Amino acid sequence: MVAQHYRPFSFRQDEVFFFDGTTGNLGIGTLFGVSPTARLSVTGSSTLPTDNALSIENSASVHLLTVTNDGKIGIGTDAPAAKLEVNNGFIRVSGTDKTAFKHTTTPTNIFGNTSAITYTSPSPNDILILTHNYSPTSTYLVKSYGIYWDGSLNKWAVYIEDGTPMPTNIVFNVMVIKQ
Repeated sequence: MVAQHYRPFSFRQDEVFFFDGTTGNLGIGTLFGVSPTARLSVTGSSTLPTDNALSIENSASVHLLTVTNDGKIGIGTDAPAAKLEVNNGFIRVSGTDKTAFKHTTTPTNIFGNTSAITYTSPSPNDILILTHNYSPTSTYLVKSYGIYWDGSLNKWAVYIEDGTPMPTNIVFNVMVIKQ
């Protein structure tokens, strides 16, 4: 195979499309003759925060993904009102270092009426949301419970309010919001 050398491609100097054949990077709205800094670089032509820097629609003109000039991302909306807005959908968190997970009480994480919750880099500044896992195979707690930061363990813990011992095999859904 013979090596081929490619030259940057653009329509003309005032166009907003630039492909750098050396790096394989594509620029839309980038400066002519300046190689885009990523595989796809998009630079908006407006600085108004309500204008969109990027919009992806399907063939029916339904908004799939929008990025506004002020950094808001909308999935299923063309006008996100928050840093991330998902319109009519669910968010799934996956992977090994996820922020939503199941916590099961076991003899190794139970201390009296509490169960220590283990996850990567816990902090007293984290916000935890804890609910029962109501799966048909799960046992759930029929007592009032709460969560607190256990400074001696450097972990969050779920506790039974009336002080009775924490049973094993209770499954909770946990969501962690880092601050």
